[in-house]
Amino acid sequence: MTPIANTSNPNHVLTPTITLPEAENRFVLFMAGTDATLPTSASINGLEMTLFADSGAHDEKARIWGLVIPNSWVAGAYTVTRDGGHTQRRWWLAGFSGVAKDPVVDADGKRGGSAYSDSSSLTVDCVDGGWVHDVIVAYPAKTAGAGQTVIYNVTENAGISYKSNLTEGTATMYWTWTDSRWAHAVVSLRPAKASRGIIMF
Repeated sequence: MTPIANTSNPNHVLTPTITLPEAENRFVLFMAGTDATLPTSASINGLEMTLFADSGAHDEKARIWGLVIPNSWVAGAYTVTRDGGHTQRRWWLAGFSGVAKDPVVDADGKRGGSAYSDSSSLTVDCVDGGWVHDVIVAYPAKTAGAGQTVIYNVTENAGISYKSNLTEGTATMYWTWTDSRWAHAVVSLRPAKASRGIIMF
């Protein structure tokens, strides 16, 4: 099995651009989280990304798109093109190598509605060697759950975290805070086999 390797996590950019390495089995996640208008679609180099997780259509919301990168694309910088969405909000890109061509094991999204609450928990299926990535929108100071590696976590903005090298079963992404409306999205990725096949689940 080829390990999934994270290659990039730029954030807070008006023009979301990712630098792809020279590697096999590349995959990119594009994450957005805000209380403003989010993009309705996204693409890289003319290829439309798939929306895997969507927490809701208004107020606090979080969405995650993904794209399997063709082997023919050379290493270098590629820009995500968005349709719709507020230009002053934050976007996050996560680039990977070692991801199967059928990349997503499971995905989920949830929005807290109009009531204030203090936590969110999403559980998704995962496979051996898998990687789970999430984005949470809640505006107070936030604390990630056990086992989550935090990439980005800013009060009055989003939190981004992951779990990697998982065993087959489920993985839970959990955040706590005090009194906020919220939105949460998560995607579970499967690693590529050394034979370049997929791991069946």
